[in-house]
Amino acid sequence: MGAILVNLSDRVCGGLAGAVVGDALGALTETLSIRQIEEIYGWLDDFTELKHRPYDQNRVVGAFTDDASLVIAICKAAIDPQGLCIDTIVSRLLEWSEDPNLSKFAGPSTKRAVSRILAGENPRLVGMGDVQSFTGVSNGGAMKAPPA
Repeated sequence: MGAILVNLSDRVCGGLAGAVVGDALGALTETLSIRQIEEIYGWLDDFTELKHRPYDQNRVVGAFTDDASLVIAICKAAIDPQGLCIDTIVSRLLEWSEDPNLSKFAGPSTKRAVSRILAGENPRLVGMGDVQSFTGVSNGGAMKAPPA
C-alpha cells in the first residue's frame, strides 16, 4: 500500500511540475499563431528571451503565468487543514487576487469570477456558464483543471 501511495504522490507532483513548466514555456508564444511563432522564434524547444509580450507583459525568462499560479493556489486549498471545500478554494483565490505579482495578468474569466465573489455573489454560481463564458474569450477553466 505504501509504495502505491508514493507512486501516486510522485505522479501528482510530476504532473503538476509538468503543468507549471509547460505554462512557463507556453508563455513565450501566448496569443501567437504557428506562423507567427515560426517568424518570431523559429524552432522553439527551450526557454529564451521573450520577443513577444502580449498584454504588455514584463516577465523574466521561465516565469509561469497566472494559470500556473492559480493551479498552485488550488493545490494549497487541497492541503489546507480545513480540508478541500468551497470556503478554502475561495479563500485561496481571493488571497491570490490580492497579490499584484500573481494577478496582474489574470484572464477575463478569472477577473469576472473574483469580482463577482467580492460583490457578494455565491461562489458556487459565479463560474457557471453565461454568454461571456461561451464566446471563446478565454481558456481559463481548462488551464486550471489539473488539481481536479
